[in-house]
Amino acid sequence: MSSTNAFIPGEKVAAYEFWKMDDFGHAKASVSQSELPTVEELQLMEQQARAEGHAAGYQEGAAQAREELSRLKPLMSDLDRELRRFDRGVADSLVTLALEMARQLVRNSLTLHPEQVVDVVKQAMQTLPPFGEHAQLLLNPLDAALVRTHMGEQLAHSKWKLLDDVSIERGGCRIRTATTQVDATLPTRWQRMAASLARNEAWYRPTEDEVVQA
Repeated sequence: MSSTNAFIPGEKVAAYEFWKMDDFGHAKASVSQSELPTVEELQLMEQQARAEGHAAGYQEGAAQAREELSRLKPLMSDLDRELRRFDRGVADSLVTLALEMARQLVRNSLTLHPEQVVDVVKQAMQTLPPFGEHAQLLLNPLDAALVRTHMGEQLAHSKWKLLDDVSIERGGCRIRTATTQVDATLPTRWQRMAASLARNEAWYRPTEDEVVQA
């Protein structure tokens, strides 16, 4: 029976090198320590990359924002100008509407309550200095009749002269003295009120049918 152990001559033993198991471990450790980054280095690189990305993104975003702002500035100026013009137009339209409504209310009120002219006369008389001599009160004939009924005795006692004037529209009067004239006609009072609103609005002139009916 032959032996399984092969005999190696001594001169060939030197041709072989002994292998140890920890040789690969040392090689692996050497590679990982010299070439692979540590966890701290990886985290630092990540933070740096993130910071650089944020900085680049911020600069790009800021540039885009400046570009958009420069493009929008003219549009915003145009919009602001148009809004101011619109506001002025709306305000002007509202004043016009308010004056028209007031005009109609005054006319309707005088139609329903023509005796209001008595208060107009009293207010006009209060603007005169006391003891006015030779005072004349001019009224529309229809209003003059109302004033005679309500103030006839007072006017006679003060020696006022009541005159009919068809040129005066109902609801107003004029007063004349030797030194003073008071225009309390409806168109004049209306224009004064409109002027306080920075408007040059003439009082509504009655139609021909309204003049005939009056």
